[in-house]
Amino acid sequence: PHSKHNKGAAMDFHVAGVPNAELRDFCKGLGDVGVGYYPHSSFVHLDVRETSAFWVDSSGPGEAPHYEASR
Repeated sequence: PHSKHNKGAAMDFHVAGVPNAELRDFCKGLGDVGVGYYPHSSFVHLDVRETSAFWVDSSGPGEAPHYEASR
């Protein structure tokens, strides 16, 4: 019930032909967004919020989250 996805304020996505690291960097420049980078998955997370936030989850698909210091 607290998910920004359920409220229509978040999405996980990719852009064909654009590396996720490049997409992550672009999204980080949007301002007042949350950006989740998942280097072992096929998507980047983007949500809208009052204060920007960034995180890296290096877990693989189906694994428990493993958050790293932001890059």
